[in-house]
Amino acid sequence: AGTAAGLVVLVGAPGAVVARAPLWRGAAAQLADVARPFPDDAVVLVSPELAGTHIPTSLTYLHGVDAVLVQDGSPDALRMEEAILRWLARGRPVFALLGPAGFTFYSPALALAELREARIDVLTLEQTTGRPPRAAVDHVFRMRVLRVTRRAGEARSSVDVGAPDDLLFNLRGFHAAEVDRDGARGAYRWTGPRAALTLPRGDAVTLVVAGARPAGAPPAEMAVQIDGRPVGGGLAVPNAPHAFTLDVPDAPQGPAIELTIRATVFQPLALGLSADPRRLGVRVYRIDVRPDARRAP
Repeated sequence: AGTAAGLVVLVGAPGAVVARAPLWRGAAAQLADVARPFPDDAVVLVSPELAGTHIPTSLTYLHGVDAVLVQDGSPDALRMEEAILRWLARGRPVFALLGPAGFTFYSPALALAELREARIDVLTLEQTTGRPPRAAVDHVFRMRVLRVTRRAGEARSSVDVGAPDDLLFNLRGFHAAEVDRDGARGAYRWTGPRAALTLPRGDAVTLVVAGARPAGAPPAEMAVQIDGRPVGGGLAVPNAPHAFTLDVPDAPQGPAIELTIRATVFQPLALGLSADPRRLGVRVYRIDVRPDARRAP
């Protein structure tokens, strides 16, 4: 496989052995189950945190698909989109194999659909500082397999946060997607103290967010910026999902905006509620963009 304008590279040949144990010990059959549905001419984009495993190289050398390693969790959006569209134009199916962190970039021309989840038990090099790693440790990798396609129909004007497509909005500072216990309110992502994403330009945005604060936690408040300009500050966020509609500053240049959320946080571990050490801000369920009437023909 070639590189995507420097964004992705094929990792080196497998064969590393640490403490006389191959890094893919016991995982070949598991990976075969992951690779079996990929067509022979598929391109599989592998997220950065899987670089230290046998997975990318084994997909290429043992299973005949072009596995390319995305080197950055937030790769250059234009180059990534151009590379994927080029593969699709040649009739090649494109997939993403994502670890827990994955990668995210802004692309209004693409769409993602989640196909399945996978789990592989692998040996990985120990993480060390000050000396080379000398041992391998067992690790369970939980992965997601997504199909990447060209987007059809009207231009997107909203993001369902927590759905597979949200990775096409260059998310930063969000935790992994979750679903309410009863499933009634759909998927969401917690922010940290600061979270941001890229959206198509419009004249207003509506954020559906919830504080979801347990007893003893500080009140949920957030401040919102668009392209670095404050549009809402000191907003008290109720526990249940609530919609906030904010005007977008008049700035006609460019097709996209950067929306930033700063939120007060709490830590479940510090409150004695669970072993969760994350700093949680607000739950973001959905963001809708109202088309910009000022830019209408």
